[in-house]
Amino acid sequence: MSEEVSGGGGGVLKLFLGLIVFIVLTALTQIGGVVYVVSALLVSWLLGGRDWNFLFRWIAHLLGFVFLYVAVTVAAVPPLAREFGRHPLPCLPSAKRPYGALNPAFCLLNRHYASAPAHRMLAALTTAMNKSNPGTTVLYLDAGFPFLDGFPMLPHLLHDDGRSVDLAFFYNNRRGVYQRGRTRSPIGYWAFERPRAGDPRPCLQAGGMGLRWGLGFLQRYWRPYILDQKRTTAMIQWLVTEGPKLGVERLYLESHLVNRLGVASPLLKFQGCRAERHDDHIQIRLR
Repeated sequence: MSEEVSGGGGGVLKLFLGLIVFIVLTALTQIGGVVYVVSALLVSWLLGGRDWNFLFRWIAHLLGFVFLYVAVTVAAVPPLAREFGRHPLPCLPSAKRPYGALNPAFCLLNRHYASAPAHRMLAALTTAMNKSNPGTTVLYLDAGFPFLDGFPMLPHLLHDDGRSVDLAFFYNNRRGVYQRGRTRSPIGYWAFERPRAGDPRPCLQAGGMGLRWGLGFLQRYWRPYILDQKRTTAMIQWLVTEGPKLGVERLYLESHLVNRLGVASPLLKFQGCRAERHDDHIQIRLR
């Protein structure tokens, strides 16, 4: 009787852990949860009822998931995403097309899908940036998932329809040399620019729950780069002047950076005190 109870308890635990994995993979990649379930069923069927040891079964399930996930991501997702009006942004910058993902993980996690106007806007922005600042590489962070309007992309609030793209800031090293293709944080996020004396700080007294994380414990670990104000300002100025012709509707940037960079436009918006911070990147919203 006790063995039956123990076995039942183990089954419930496995189910619970499987549910957690499903939720996490779905939140991170949109398709990962479904692929996890399908790969688990396939691997279990292939292994049959033989008494394989735990380690062997675990490795088999892991490899099965990785193989199926990569296959689906590369072969199946892009053509299906086109039916939803979304296309994968280029993952790797090149000499002829100097824009791409800051980190390959954004592509691996299927967070690099965007509408056709977003593609045209990024290509035009990159061309303009290299005319005014030769040798510039424009780097994007999160864009959107491949399927379904309204599907949340955590921790964002507006990346749910292919019309939003996050762009990394540009940075110099301490000698003032532009760091092409590199940012303070390896993923572009969470390396915040601190407000200076006299800068507006609208959320200083804001309370309550939200996504405005300080993450002070991480700041010491980032690369010691300095914001390249010349390139970052040039990018924002192009987005608010030429961007609307290509569908740019609004941009989200922290108030203290708007003040520091000396940019002004009705397109520049403050996201509010409960949303994620925008002093580590700029978010572009298209029509």
